[in-house]
Amino acid sequence: MSRESRIEKSDRARSRRKTVREIRKKLLKRLYAHNKHLREKTKKKQKKTGSLILFYSRSSFLKLSPKAFCFSSFQTQ
Repeated sequence: MSRESRIEKSDRARSRRKTVREIRKKLLKRLYAHNKHLREKTKKKQKKTGSLILFYSRSSFLKLSPKAFCFSSFQTQ
């Protein structure tokens, strides 16, 4: 492998890592905004019905796909 191709390969890998970081950052921002919206919505709803919503933590989100935005709600007794 020539020196030129090693440098190019390194640059491509660096670019790929940067892209992955940017995508992960955008997804986390979206998750935080979604959770914030649901918390506010839940506060309003709890005053009327007493319902509870379970939120995913950031660490569990990193293991999930973006399609895994599933939230459970149930009535408290």
